[in-house]
Amino acid sequence: GIALAADPVAINDVTATPDLQGAFHVTIVGTNAFVTAESGNSLTIVDISTPSSLSVTGTVQDNTNLNQPRGVVVSGSVAYVACYGGHSLTTVDVSTPASPSVLGQVIDATNLNGAIHVQLVGTNAFVSCHLGNALAVVDVSTSATPDYATAGSSLVDATNLQGPAGFVISGNYAYIAVLSGNGFAVVDVSNAASLSLTGGLIGNADLTQAAGVVVSGTLAYVACFGGKLTIVDVSTPASPSVTGSLSDTTNLNGAWGIALSGSYAYVATYTSKSVAVVDVSTPASPTLADSKIDTTKLDGSRAVALDASNNIYVSSASYNGLSAWSWTSPASAGSDPVARYGNMVRVFELPLGELVPLVVTPDITIQGSVFPGGPWEQWFNRMVLSTPDERFMDIRMADLSLGFNRSTFQRNHLQTLQITVGEGSISNPRRLKRISSSSAIIDAESMGGYEGVTRRVLRSFSSHNPMIGSYNRECVDLAGYWLHFYVCSAPADEYYGDFRHLAVEYAHLDLLLIEIRDHGKLSGVLPELWGIVPMSETTKSYVIEDKTANISQHSSSIDL
Repeated sequence: GIALAADPVAINDVTATPDLQGAFHVTIVGTNAFVTAESGNSLTIVDISTPSSLSVTGTVQDNTNLNQPRGVVVSGSVAYVACYGGHSLTTVDVSTPASPSVLGQVIDATNLNGAIHVQLVGTNAFVSCHLGNALAVVDVSTSATPDYATAGSSLVDATNLQGPAGFVISGNYAYIAVLSGNGFAVVDVSNAASLSLTGGLIGNADLTQAAGVVVSGTLAYVACFGGKLTIVDVSTPASPSVTGSLSDTTNLNGAWGIALSGSYAYVATYTSKSVAVVDVSTPASPTLADSKIDTTKLDGSRAVALDASNNIYVSSASYNGLSAWSWTSPASAGSDPVARYGNMVRVFELPLGELVPLVVTPDITIQGSVFPGGPWEQWFNRMVLSTPDERFMDIRMADLSLGFNRSTFQRNHLQTLQITVGEGSISNPRRLKRISSSSAIIDAESMGGYEGVTRRVLRSFSSHNPMIGSYNRECVDLAGYWLHFYVCSAPADEYYGDFRHLAVEYAHLDLLLIEIRDHGKLSGVLPELWGIVPMSETTKSYVIEDKTANISQHSSSIDL
């Protein structure tokens, strides 16, 4: 089996001025990312159809009608933009992404004062107004002439809506992050002509400078600029209550944008210059799962959005750009020949007994070959790692059916892995050396700049069964410039009870990718199956079924 697990790693990025100058908000529709550029007074459309090759499709720049644009939402062929400096809501025709154009605008320095975020419900655009301490409603039934004067309404509340920022509408309620008031508000929007405050939490220490919010079920997840992610119970809208909070001024300082996928919240931070991944599976005690700090690409991060494959897109004001990232939680191997990436599922088969290039980087190639594990299964029994300077490592699964005599077997020798390193080609080596120790040190010279160790999987290792029958599971742990990965022996966990002997008979190799420096530099079968790079005709021939599924958490894996 193969799984990808890493802290957030860069896939690609695009930066441009004035198109993305002061990039503030990003929203994704299909294969397009719509980015507001506050300093550039523009709305820019970025093509994200190939995450490893982002490109600007079109831009509309307008100092009058797009004065300091911040929030944006898209419906059909129209984008609705909240303009902070213009105290306005502007509509933009995006039917032709290469040439977006302004349709109309409503300016109201009183009721749209400091417009910062926008959501659309039917023919009404709801706008949070940071300077006006308000939530306003604009009639957009005619997108070319958005109307507040005759059909709009507003709820102004200097206490409960003091400096509102991001918000989301779910059902009859708007859930609002109250930035200046250090709180959270719930507003009844069932009657757009007469908004009313339902409940709130103002001046709460867990909601310091609340900036962004998403809602799932009865929980609201709030990103707080003061360095926190706080979860609020909204099961009773009139009396919301804090369920749990994570404070982390290293990774969450300046938290602003937030997105949710399954059990993970993705937070863009302005001050920490990071995208943080928070495990929210236990709402009472959210924990930091991972974080990527990048003082260049994530400098001044404001918003985060996910595409259909759960790639992460972050708009960064100081970088003047949009960057694409990938993150997956660690995953163990399964039995079926299935590749998963986000909500994409690909069922596939590889040719038996042939070395196939799984992952190729500028400094190492990982090949693997499979054997049949029954009529519907495949397993890896060999992996070959090779470098451009003709160094290689041949890792094979030992034949465990032969057994071994524990009384004569040396305690620190490998039991389940057969490892050979060499120089030259794998078919015609100039030199070979067998690695037999279960605690060997692999130096960079012998593996073309990659160094690591062999080790046994301990019984305390929580993610996997540490044994294959009576044998110890073992791993090769290698790290270099482009990759950090494990190759480990593993039992066929699907077999137990009367068939537990098959767990040993079908023991196999797993590949776990821990860190990838740049997805844009990858090639091979796995990146093609994951959709990171275009799929070749050869890889297409391996695919049996291509479909989507509701994956409950961020995941990218190959199960074999």
